[in-house]
Amino acid sequence: MSPTYDVIVIGLGGMGSAAAHHLSARGARVLGLEKFGPVHNRGSSHGGSRITRQSYFEDPAYVPLLLRAYELYEDLERATGRQIAILPGGVMIGHPESRTVSGSLLSAQQWDLPHEMLDAKEIRRRFPTLAPNDDEVALFETKAGLLRPENTVAAHLQLATRQGADLHFEEPMTSWEPYKDGVHVHTAENTCTASQLVICPGAWAPQLLTDIGVPFTVERQVMYWFQPTGDVQPFLPENHPIYIWEDAAGVQVYGFPSIDGPDLGAKVAFFRKGEVTTPETIDRTVHEDEIKAMADHMAGCIPDLPAPSSRPPPACTPTPPTSTSSSPGTPRTRSPSPWPAGSPGTASSSCPSSARSSPTWPSPAPPSTPSACSTPPASPPRPPEEHARDDDPRPPRTPLSEAPQISPSLIATLPGDYYTDPEIFRQEQEHLFESMWFCAVRSADLAKPGAFRTVQTGRENVLITRGRKGELRAFLNVCRHRGARLCTEESGEVRRNLQCPYHAWTYDLDGKLIAAPNLIKMPDVDRVAYGLIKVSLREWLGYAWVCLADEPPSFEETVMHAAVERLGDVAAIDHYGTENLALGKRIVYDVKANWKLIVENFMECYHCATIHPELTDVLPEFADGYAAQYYVGHGAEFGEEIRGFTVDGSEGFAKLPSVSADQDRRYYAITVKPTVFINLVPDHVILHRMLPLAEDRTVVECDRLYAPEVVESGADVSKSVELFHRVNEQDFEACERTQPTMASRAYRRGGVLVPTEHHIGIFHEWLVEKLGGSHAGPVH
Repeated sequence: MSPTYDVIVIGLGGMGSAAAHHLSARGARVLGLEKFGPVHNRGSSHGGSRITRQSYFEDPAYVPLLLRAYELYEDLERATGRQIAILPGGVMIGHPESRTVSGSLLSAQQWDLPHEMLDAKEIRRRFPTLAPNDDEVALFETKAGLLRPENTVAAHLQLATRQGADLHFEEPMTSWEPYKDGVHVHTAENTCTASQLVICPGAWAPQLLTDIGVPFTVERQVMYWFQPTGDVQPFLPENHPIYIWEDAAGVQVYGFPSIDGPDLGAKVAFFRKGEVTTPETIDRTVHEDEIKAMADHMAGCIPDLPAPSSRPPPACTPTPPTSTSSSPGTPRTRSPSPWPAGSPGTASSSCPSSARSSPTWPSPAPPSTPSACSTPPASPPRPPEEHARDDDPRPPRTPLSEAPQISPSLIATLPGDYYTDPEIFRQEQEHLFESMWFCAVRSADLAKPGAFRTVQTGRENVLITRGRKGELRAFLNVCRHRGARLCTEESGEVRRNLQCPYHAWTYDLDGKLIAAPNLIKMPDVDRVAYGLIKVSLREWLGYAWVCLADEPPSFEETVMHAAVERLGDVAAIDHYGTENLALGKRIVYDVKANWKLIVENFMECYHCATIHPELTDVLPEFADGYAAQYYVGHGAEFGEEIRGFTVDGSEGFAKLPSVSADQDRRYYAITVKPTVFINLVPDHVILHRMLPLAEDRTVVECDRLYAPEVVESGADVSKSVELFHRVNEQDFEACERTQPTMASRAYRRGGVLVPTEHHIGIFHEWLVEKLGGSHAGPVH
């Protein structure tokens, strides 16, 4: 019997991958057939970038599709962690009556899109790379930018696979015919039946759709990368917009900022100006006269791009599209794009709008095997700064340019010295622990006025106290006289004030200086100005969070947003009422490992089947290597015979009152960067706080929180405590085993991640960005 599906999708490029994702997200049984491999470069969804814009000059009727597409870009980025859209803004340049300008203005006005009209002088002032004629104007659209087509296709395929779609690569459709209420689809290997057929063949449309009477024109299009003659800085996205530029003859060119660094330069192309062709007969050689024509055209628009008419032509070798290398000035061809081809405008400008989806991704069971389209491999990011010394006993760093190639299904990690180098740890203290919100203490630990606790936060020691009116306050734990440590104990309680044990300078619980020997003889001393240095403090989930930054980042957009990224909204974590729970057990672990190893271990479950037998008994899906954090909104379901989140699967306690029915019998995990883990189960909450003390030492405090009546009754919580205690000991042993090898020559360039660990790669990229570094990009 032939396999039966609800829908068969032919072609898994920009449009087909989106269709497969959105259909499978709705619960449809989807078969996807692709003539080539995943994310290939034979269609129209490659080349590193595609323009996206809302003020569509072609017709205002497209705008609603584009507005929806922008929403779906954000959904796609949240669900997969991939970079999909970069939106530096864009200019549509030409004479005021040109189609590019007048059509864009019509769309912007009709749909009330954010935009500005700029004259030539203002264009040149804002964007010095551009040199319009005095009679040219531009519509500036703030939300225009570019998409990463390969990332977009890979993300759609990743989600479609995750949602159960059956994707077959290098298996083209040979024919199809109607069958009863559906279709038969034939390949060389099989015949399949479906209720509906979606055909997204790109340039192959004229061959596959000869009977439907729609004319298709397939054109050969060439993309060019030109290296700026000077510094690449003016061409980076923060300085150089995307653009579509129409000259007096109606010829349009479009271009991009330099998003891939100086090696690839700035990409330009003619807008739909190519000879008619077919996929089989396309000329894939880029000829010298084509390079010269493009360079000559750009000379009048962007003088700092090479122009053979005014200077020697750039040294370049035409590169076929199957190559992944590039040199300054290197053009490439892309396979032709049929018009129409199922989406308005440039090849992938609105692929996500091909189908609607719900605001959050569904939570299907993980596939039995990893997706064939996982996160593209990335070379290790550069350390924040090179700091080798003549007397440095460590082996010299291997230049990243010499990093070995890795298999396409793998992802490169950070280099080993990110886990061993004191200088990198110092920078982490400065840029992370002293600049972000840090979970310092459970509020209930400071129940009475005068209670205090000291917490090491980066390189600072922070003092948190409860004032006489019941409010929590935080200060640097430093006396303003001679800098002595004010409170030397980790925790304690004072009656009315805080006194320095060195010279008896005394402060009230609000931090004001109230007494000191001979202070009455120094009437000019401002007791507020010489009070303790305040530290920002917020309370959430029953914990005090502190931030040392003079201008702290938004608490809602950083700390609370972690719950949104993981669960879909903050309300989902509010159901657990964490701020009202009672501490049932606290265990402190002193782990001889770098804090990042602990974070990475917590984020993935590739190791679960190997070292967590008790956990995988309770949560069987973890044995497949897919962590709870792999899916947005997904909670790992308890095994069928499991009665509670306990070490032996026995019954735990009553479900917390506000936990919703769909959260029952499920486990959720959240990472709040940089150093907090939150574990949610129906009857209690487990919260880990990390205190990184050195590049190879991290203290972890683990709180088990239960309903107050459970703790007050003296109920035995040991079985639920024991489960995660074993998990922690197993994890920390693995981290301590890994820490020494980070200094090995074998790990100098780092290791690799498998597809199910792709979110660790995202964590690495976030870390390097916070440290002010840059990601080196994919290794080919």
